[in-house]
Amino acid sequence: QHTRCLAQSRRSEMWLFLLLSLGVCCSTVATASMSSKSSFSKLDICPATDKLAELAKLQGAQDPRTCFVECAIEPTCFVLYRSGGTCYFGTAEQRGSLFTLTVSPNSDPCESFAKSARSKLVVLFDFRQGYTNLVSPGTFDAAPHGGVTRDSLGAHFAGTAADYIEVDTRSGSLAADYLDHPNNFTFYAMVVRETYYQASYHCFYDCVNAASSKMAYFGDRGEKAWVQHQFLSAGTAETRQSAKIATGSAPLAISLGAVFNGKTLSNFHFNGTYLATKDAMNWGTYDTPKCLRLGFNKDASAGLKGRIICYAIAKAALSTAELKQLEQICS
Repeated sequence: QHTRCLAQSRRSEMWLFLLLSLGVCCSTVATASMSSKSSFSKLDICPATDKLAELAKLQGAQDPRTCFVECAIEPTCFVLYRSGGTCYFGTAEQRGSLFTLTVSPNSDPCESFAKSARSKLVVLFDFRQGYTNLVSPGTFDAAPHGGVTRDSLGAHFAGTAADYIEVDTRSGSLAADYLDHPNNFTFYAMVVRETYYQASYHCFYDCVNAASSKMAYFGDRGEKAWVQHQFLSAGTAETRQSAKIATGSAPLAISLGAVFNGKTLSNFHFNGTYLATKDAMNWGTYDTPKCLRLGFNKDASAGLKGRIICYAIAKAALSTAELKQLEQICS
């Protein structure tokens, strides 16, 4: 994991800032107290190499806490990156964003994913960390509503129409800039469902009238993935679903991607496996819905009961390899 650790003594207080990664890359956001004189605060900044200095190394650190302690007692340690049993310690000059990270070994999925996805991702949430869009904090950030809660496992939904996460699409033109025809794009979600029934991962809806029928869903119907696509040039909506994705009872862990080439849904990816689409149906001729809610369905019985771990939108048709990397980072 990528970890940031800062120690300084001031007014008899010691503050340790720990950076934990997205899967292997970015941080969680939490606070825990270790003693009356110590507290921890985690930040969402990955170590970067814009001003790369030589990294100090510590071998044989099988326990992550060993890295934390070593960084805490070293005055120059500002950034901590851990891979296997090796800790890499860096200075304050190595601050930066997820997509400038190049310090990790070539075998690390964080590096290869960062390079390939830097120009493609528009939205990336890891709800184990918080509600910030990790691609561009301050743009398309999210906010919980109703009874949605968040912890180290993700964002939890009770399955009612009042429970959803609102994405701030007013901070940027998400639908018009990235999702309208003829753009290529990809939806992705990693969820755990507690019920064996259809569930909505996202819903694009009419910003003026949230109760309108102008909605576009992405999710699953128990045994099949499905998506309602309303981002066509003529305003024609289309519903497509996949071949069977799963059987059995809940809870069910799902990693699902829907890949679009222009106005056409090209394919689904379910738990790393390519799925062809089937059962297409055209319907409706109305304007594109612009606002976005996660875990929402106006039919309370079709809302998500369970949790969302990760959610992403890419302004490109992601490849199977890229979707597998995204799945690995969210795991």
